[in-house]
Amino acid sequence: MKQRRIGWWLSFSTVVLLVIAFCLWGYYLIHRRLEDDPPPNDADLLPAVPDVPDKENAFYYLKASHDEFQWPEGADMQKAEDIANGVIWEAEPAQELLNKNVEALKLVNKAMDCQFFEVGEIEHATPLPYFPAYRMAQHLLAIRARQLCNEGKEKDAFDEATRIIRF
Repeated sequence: MKQRRIGWWLSFSTVVLLVIAFCLWGYYLIHRRLEDDPPPNDADLLPAVPDVPDKENAFYYLKASHDEFQWPEGADMQKAEDIANGVIWEAEPAQELLNKNVEALKLVNKAMDCQFFEVGEIEHATPLPYFPAYRMAQHLLAIRARQLCNEGKEKDAFDEATRIIRF
């Protein structure tokens, strides 16, 4: 009976020692492997900012269009936003808005045709300094789309609406 217990303990301790030895060997291999390998070369993974000329960068056209926008003030501003949002439709104020902003719309169209949009250095303290200008551009594009639709030019109005989505 004693020999059987000694044999069982001998077998159990042999297995435990083999498991411990195997774990130490694995730890040594992993530790050694991590120390010997140099760090990977990730220089090609670092983000690179492409050098985009101003004439191919939509940001500069939109920035220039910001100076060209002639948006009404006060009560007329709310009316213009209601027209742009489709709440009301009055053809004369809508046409007047489009006529005042012909140059701004040309610049927005040039921006839409650009392949790149790289924001330059932001000089303002707000996180979205150009957002109001982009909103005005979107409003003008919406007014133009609705005007085209009211004139019966549904295909052109649809194309203008998809430009708004792209914008």
